[in-house]
Amino acid sequence: MTHSIRNFPERVVILKAIHRGIDRVNDANPDKPPIDKAPTTKLFGSGPLDSLGIVNLIIAVEDDIKRELGIEIVVVEDMFEIDDHPLETVQSLADHVEKVLAEKRQSMQARD
Repeated sequence: MTHSIRNFPERVVILKAIHRGIDRVNDANPDKPPIDKAPTTKLFGSGPLDSLGIVNLIIAVEDDIKRELGIEIVVVEDMFEIDDHPLETVQSLADHVEKVLAEKRQSMQARD
């Protein structure tokens, strides 16, 4: 996905939110190997997170986005209805959060 210069700072906020979420999951599971923050790191499915871990990560990311950008989002409303797998890697999660934010902004503008 190509990102414009205009969206670059927001992408940084998204990645930092994901990284802080990974830190929280790692801190909550000191007996497990830490999850890497590299873009290609597998998160769910064949990755290190179980369903509780992914829920904790999503909640952390949603909370961080709200705190940093002032926008309340729902990262995944229904995982079983998503065709692509946004929780597969750090990169796919960041792409998905960026898409959710864009959709949220669009719906907020439509209401104005």
